[in-house]
Amino acid sequence: MVRLISLLMTCLLIMPGSVSNAKEIATISGYVKDAADGEALPYVNIVVPTLEVGTTTNAYGYYALRLPQGMHEITFSLIGYQSNKQTIDLAQNYTFDVELRASAIELLEVEVLAEEADQNVESIEMSTTGLEVKTVRQIPTVAGEVDLVQAVQLLPGVSTVREGASGFNVRGGSADQNLILLDEAIVYNAAHLFGFFSVFNADIAKDVKIYKGGIPARYGGRLSSVLDVRQKEGNAKRFSGQAGIGLLSGRMLLEGPLAGGRGSYIIAGRRSYGDLIFRALSSNSSTAHFYDVNFKANYNVDANNRLFISGYRGRDALKLEELLGDSWGNTTATIRWNRLFSRRLFVNFTGVFSNYNYNSDTFIAGAGFNWQSHITNYKFKTDFTYTLNPGSSLDFGASNILYRFSPGDIKPVGERSSAVETQLDRQFAIEPNIYVSVDHRLHPSLSLQYGVRLSAFRRHGAQNIPAYLNDQPIVFNEILGTYEGGTITGFTSYGSRKNIKSYIGLEPRFAGRWTLTESSSLKASYNRTRQYIHLISNTTAARPLDIWRPSGPFLKPQTADQVAVGYYRNFLDNTYETSVETYYKKLNDLVDYIDGADLTANNNLETELLKGGGRSYGMELMVRKNGGKLTGWLGYTWSRTERQTPGMGAGDPGINNGDYYPAGNDKTHDLSVTTTYAFNPRWSLSTNFVLASGTPTTYPVSRYEFANFIIPHYEVRNGARLPMYHRLDLGLTYAVPSGNNWVFSIYNVYNRRNAASIMVGQAEDDKFETEAVQTSIFGIVPGITYNRRF
Repeated sequence: MVRLISLLMTCLLIMPGSVSNAKEIATISGYVKDAADGEALPYVNIVVPTLEVGTTTNAYGYYALRLPQGMHEITFSLIGYQSNKQTIDLAQNYTFDVELRASAIELLEVEVLAEEADQNVESIEMSTTGLEVKTVRQIPTVAGEVDLVQAVQLLPGVSTVREGASGFNVRGGSADQNLILLDEAIVYNAAHLFGFFSVFNADIAKDVKIYKGGIPARYGGRLSSVLDVRQKEGNAKRFSGQAGIGLLSGRMLLEGPLAGGRGSYIIAGRRSYGDLIFRALSSNSSTAHFYDVNFKANYNVDANNRLFISGYRGRDALKLEELLGDSWGNTTATIRWNRLFSRRLFVNFTGVFSNYNYNSDTFIAGAGFNWQSHITNYKFKTDFTYTLNPGSSLDFGASNILYRFSPGDIKPVGERSSAVETQLDRQFAIEPNIYVSVDHRLHPSLSLQYGVRLSAFRRHGAQNIPAYLNDQPIVFNEILGTYEGGTITGFTSYGSRKNIKSYIGLEPRFAGRWTLTESSSLKASYNRTRQYIHLISNTTAARPLDIWRPSGPFLKPQTADQVAVGYYRNFLDNTYETSVETYYKKLNDLVDYIDGADLTANNNLETELLKGGGRSYGMELMVRKNGGKLTGWLGYTWSRTERQTPGMGAGDPGINNGDYYPAGNDKTHDLSVTTTYAFNPRWSLSTNFVLASGTPTTYPVSRYEFANFIIPHYEVRNGARLPMYHRLDLGLTYAVPSGNNWVFSIYNVYNRRNAASIMVGQAEDDKFETEAVQTSIFGIVPGITYNRRF
């Protein structure tokens, strides 16, 4: 791989478009920041119109652009900010920091200005969407709680299986196939209150970006998408704060400068208080609540070195009288060092700690027990960005992740408990990788991004690994027509750090953009992704107790190949942005579960899993209005997501006789319309309408009597669908000049009782009758929130 990188760099230095006379070229570089608080601004567009070249700032607001010496007019622009045009006489390498001011709001007419540059047309990125937090704040949500993940689910290609699901699905991928990052730390469960809200506090979030395809080579470890959330750095110019109170939770944020302005800090906290109200009004001991705390600080050591420290701690608690007591949450910590080795070479060194843990106390007569599980990882990574020549840059780096899986420590609770103390096998692994990627401007109309990621995974001891008769951990009983666990013939003992199983694979990445006119372009992308860890769950929507397991002797890494093609077109000076994308994704080495799979406290999950694959394909339409009193977007997705589980050999039917069948997250149609209308500078109305096909489900096709019980018989998995889902949300915001505001919202205005599930079974009053019972999560939900700045 090192040779490959060296060869690629050599080719880049002599490729067409490189500058032959270095004395005629100089580098302009620096940081772009918010004029109000000194926050670094990522992804700012920097364009030299006369040369038709440009670049963007990186995630830390840094840019570097190689230009011929002489006079240049350079434009710095970003949605929501006034463009900044500078005329610079570039006679030598030059450091130039820029501040952008937020777009002014006229008193007589509220106008949200569109981008000056056709960024969505000119950018090489496709299948990628960035969301401004101020836009997310205007979207009506449950009980008025601002939520980043709910906003992401309104984008084409992104969906959820039902209300209250703790994950989201991207282009047919399952919930565990999304890489969720908070300041580069992996978040394993991004949900509060079983998915009603996410762990991301919008007050402290600065940048939200989701990659559905065309995933850059620097990202890896998941099949379907990357959700990259960056926290604010804090106000470097003055102390300030804000607070908010709603029906379900309260929030507070404080920020200010450090060391005389050489750095800054920010800290934010949230807590729901439904449990406090419930206790005050009822003697019932049931309760549910969550809290989270975010922190970030940075310090400018000198002009070339900058340090960042950030962290997150969040936890949920649920108690159902004296029957159940659960708690779960994430803890992350990130330390980063940005260094400029030269104006052309930017380096970021990162160390990350991430932990997700679950604790459950269950009290059932005679069998009370406590269950604890966790997944912990330590990540070390280095990312380099080298500016080659006008319009071209090289990114390369390496990382390593150390994993520790503890799927379950089970202990009896109570003197009379019949539960048996059990410790499921702890598992250990490392995941090293190295990558290189090039942004290459071949022509003003043609740009390419190509690269490769080499990833590996090593499962190691200490652990005892079972051996099965005929190497079959699961077998099919043709007489009974059912699957059952294989026969264990012995165990192989692996000592500490001894290799159990290793994998390695290349992940090529490619994206291209061909500009057709000033306002339209064609884009295409291809990426292969590999995923080495698996979320073991036989429910469609992930639960807190679902267990993460590493690849190993019985569980291969998942792989996916995705190709996408898109057409982008803007209208009326970029007031309207439109795009149409089609994609096809092939997934390999997925697992599905046998009927009646027992995943609880199971040390040998390979006896419950069948190997298979899948495919997903579809079309996504996005129409977005950026200017005028009325802003918002329409997103529509037509797609199919299918799985195939053929079984293990002759006489083994697999699932649905080995044919393709709809995945549990398949939605043929998915439409969302999100709008905001500004009546004047103080009053604005937001609406959100969602219409989607019902998700697949399995109904019984017959029934039989056994031991005086009526037993339903299921034949075709996911052969039916729930009813169509739809709802309308409204939000009304009243803002005052000081920055304070009131937000009034109604979720599910017409009280649609959408089906979360439909259970078919024996009727309570007549065992020979069959009844279907529908479960719904939300009806109409009002909300009110007050936000204050100080």
